[in-house]
Amino acid sequence: MTIAANPSTPEQPIPAWYKQFWPWFLMSFPAAAVIAGIITIIIATSNHDHVVVDDYYKKGLAINRVIDQQELAAAMGLTANVDYVPTTGEVELKISAESIASLQSLSLSLVHTTRADLDQHVLLHKNQQGLFTTTIKDLQAGRWNLILEPADKQWRLDAHVVLPSTHWVFTPNV
Repeated sequence: MTIAANPSTPEQPIPAWYKQFWPWFLMSFPAAAVIAGIITIIIATSNHDHVVVDDYYKKGLAINRVIDQQELAAAMGLTANVDYVPTTGEVELKISAESIASLQSLSLSLVHTTRADLDQHVLLHKNQQGLFTTTIKDLQAGRWNLILEPADKQWRLDAHVVLPSTHWVFTPNV
């Protein structure tokens, strides 16, 4: 016995696959994953991570020199106080030890904790009152590591500040 087609409904042609909804819907998920992967690769290659140091081995070896510099600063009894005026960028530093009275300039490094493009290195010059002064470009709010050294880098004082603070204290970290 054969089953005959229902004569009351006309037979409709099946549209081609590319004219149907479901194939396109199911292909959209893998296509979205490929596009998201390409965007992730572009973001990863265009933004350098400044927190990670490329020459970590050399930095690890240099830590002994930093410790020696800090120990010398502690042995000399060095401490420093800085007053910072954010509106003008003026910095005024007073250092405690008489043993460095002959110095005419000091190096101040302002290192942002996460963004290397904000780092600054300035030279402080001694004025007639015996204070070291300079002007710093715009400092953004946030956590900063400060390093104070003479030109010969024999000793080193460190400070950790959260801006917009206006008074900074340097002490040897030993």
